[in-house]
Amino acid sequence: MSKKLPKALRLMDDFLLSDAVTDDCMMLSELDGFLAGIIVCPELLMPSEWMPMIWGEDGPVFESLEQA
Repeated sequence: MSKKLPKALRLMDDFLLSDAVTDDCMMLSELDGFLAGIIVCPELLMPSEWMPMIWGEDGPVFESLEQA
């Protein structure tokens, strides 16, 4: 991923590429488009509806509250 990304996005990209998530987790560019769609959706979508689509089968394993 580009070093021109802000630090927070680089950290997220690193996490999405780590062993803490499954292989069917969205990558940063996919997540960007997906969340843009969530934002412009005319109906309110609860996180419980769309979060599983980001992470795949299983949710991530966070090492700390900061990471979460």
